[in-house]
Amino acid sequence: MTVKTIGDALRRGAAVLRAAGIENPAREARLLLAHALNRTQADLVRDGTPEIDVTPFEALLARRAALEPMAYILGSQ
Repeated sequence: MTVKTIGDALRRGAAVLRAAGIENPAREARLLLAHALNRTQADLVRDGTPEIDVTPFEALLARRAALEPMAYILGSQ
């Protein structure tokens, strides 16, 4: 289990997606993290959780960095 703060996870996610050439890496990182944690994007902003398990998020990041469409990863458009 890898533990990070939400902010750390979002920064790492955006960096990974930026390196993969994703057009809007910060937005997509937020969408993926919210999906991985089963929360809304708004929950991420206001959530006071100091640490989260980012293992599911890392798996989603890898799929998106391999250019898998977001709709396939999230299960909707």
